Amino acid sequence: MKKLFLSLVAMFFAFTAVGQPPIIEGDLGYYFRYNPTTNTTTLRVVGNPYTIEGAITIPETVTHNGITYTVTEIEPYGFNTCEGLTSITIPSTVTKIGTHAFSGTNLTSVVCLAENAPEAGYGAFNMTYTNTKTLTVPFNAQGYTLDWGGPFYPDSEYESHGLRWEKIYHKINEGERKTLSNTFEITTENKREVINDGVLVIAQGGELVNETTTNVGGIIEVKTKSLPNDKWSFIGAPFAGYKLETVVPGAHDISISEFDYTQGQWSSRWETILTEVGAGEGLFAWSFASEPTIFTTYGDVYTYGDNYNGFVPVDTFCYDFNVDPLYAINNGDVPVTKTVGANNNGNWMALANPYTFKLDIAEFLGDQTNVQGGVSYRFDGTQWETRTTGTIDVTEGFFVNFTSNGPQTATFKKSQRYIPTAKASAEREYVRLAMLEGEREVELLFAQNDEANENYDIFDANKLFSPIEIAEPYFVVNNIALVKEEVNTLPYYATMNVRSFGSKEVTFKANYIPEGLSVSIIDGEETIDLSEGVEYTTNIIAGENADRFKVLIKKSLSIEEAEELQVNIYNNNRHINIETMENDLQVEVYNALGQKVLSTKDRNFTLNQVPAGTYLIKAFNNKASKTQKIVVK
Repeated sequence: MKKLFLSLVAMFFAFTAVGQPPIIEGDLGYYFRYNPTTNTTTLRVVGNPYTIEGAITIPETVTHNGITYTVTEIEPYGFNTCEGLTSITIPSTVTKIGTHAFSGTNLTSVVCLAENAPEAGYGAFNMTYTNTKTLTVPFNAQGYTLDWGGPFYPDSEYESHGLRWEKIYHKINEGERKTLSNTFEITTENKREVINDGVLVIAQGGELVNETTTNVGGIIEVKTKSLPNDKWSFIGAPFAGYKLETVVPGAHDISISEFDYTQGQWSSRWETILTEVGAGEGLFAWSFASEPTIFTTYGDVYTYGDNYNGFVPVDTFCYDFNVDPLYAINNGDVPVTKTVGANNNGNWMALANPYTFKLDIAEFLGDQTNVQGGVSYRFDGTQWETRTTGTIDVTEGFFVNFTSNGPQTATFKKSQRYIPTAKASAEREYVRLAMLEGEREVELLFAQNDEANENYDIFDANKLFSPIEIAEPYFVVNNIALVKEEVNTLPYYATMNVRSFGSKEVTFKANYIPEGLSVSIIDGEETIDLSEGVEYTTNIIAGENADRFKVLIKKSLSIEEAEELQVNIYNNNRHINIETMENDLQVEVYNALGQKVLSTKDRNFTLNQVPAGTYLIKAFNNKASKTQKIVVK
């Protein structure tokens, strides 16, 4: 019997030596268990759990016998029933927290320094004795939730065995600067709050979305994307009532202009630098620096109530101001009202994204009932780009043109936020006709729209010419320069002028053609079909290049349709004769400006009422059509 007992003891110690790693005693009442073969250390309480009191901080590393081990795991039941434990700080090196590691404690505060939430086993934080619990994590940390570390059973007898963080703090310590380059949301659902004692920098690509009315506090810097030197950039700031003194260039050499609604042009703002800029208003900025410039606007993250009681001195500014950037980020609807159309060049309004997150262009335009053409105009440093979909980035400025003059309002809403995973906004399929000058490309848009007409209407978008001397094409309809045209019937035949500040070579191509359509450029007596990806290169002269180019967009017929349509059109000294066996034939005649001058069902008629020039005759029925150019002398 004695031999059997001794054998069992020997087996126990042998098992312990083989099955359990060595133990290192800590100085705070807990121990480390480590595995020398993997150079890692796991943490577990060994012995009397009631020796642990108050707040403890787990170190990232432990050195034993000259060897440093990394703390990577808190073992299952490691701190289980440690009633004296009230607060714990878990290092960033910990990637796994075991089942019921902190069950039965009096923890009220957990600080986890890992940016990505460690794997937490079932019931890791099932705390029996406390109701108020807060979790503090690095700013923009990922993977932490209200019930992180175990299930929560509301309204049940098991509620006391679950975890319910009252608050999750994303902390930036005083004196720290954290750069946000992705999306960070503060939502009511997860009750996140930001203790922002430091500075939050929203870099290009970064977004701060506050879905609550919570005061999230602290100082914020919002940076534009890298903007080209010696060029105009269209910018704004996501603060309510900020001043130009808060716009600080990286190189200090800057000129800022605002849109003068009386004159219809940009004018310097330096003489009114201390005047507030309204939320959602766009500004033009010119950098004289030799390198690309990133502009920075200063404010704070407060969303309501009193502003932050501190300031950021902008002593590097080209003027010696002590700037107190007490400007709240916008967190609700932002209406912008201006009296537009005082000049004869359109009813333009200069706007800018007023939020710290991206906007969906289609959603913004869809909420405006009085925007001409349903487009926005972005400036790329050289030319204006017409956009109907995509995003309005943080700090990005843009133009819209209203359908009428006088007081007009554009309204920004948080519901216009761009969400990449959301269903893409429906967009009319546009013919995208492009003209290239070297590497520079300018597009014209066209669409068939049953609600549109053939004259200038709400669906047409005006051409906004660049302040830079470049070549730019535009449609001419009713003597109005357009960048987008929509009509209810096809074919579309209109004049395309090209404004140029010198003689140069340009190339025309079709970037996109909706199915069932064809696109042609008519240059004098030559017709170039662009439907098959053909490019047409030619030389233009300085000036408007007026009435030289025509654009023809029509339905592309199938082989069967083409064989069915038998129409011959003859012009004999203004007498038009149409020979066909087709029924229900309709005939329309268009002038060089794309204006319809005649509509008839007669197959024989005269054009005595029109002046000499080039005309387009369109013959069509419900099956197909044929278009032919004629010259009237």
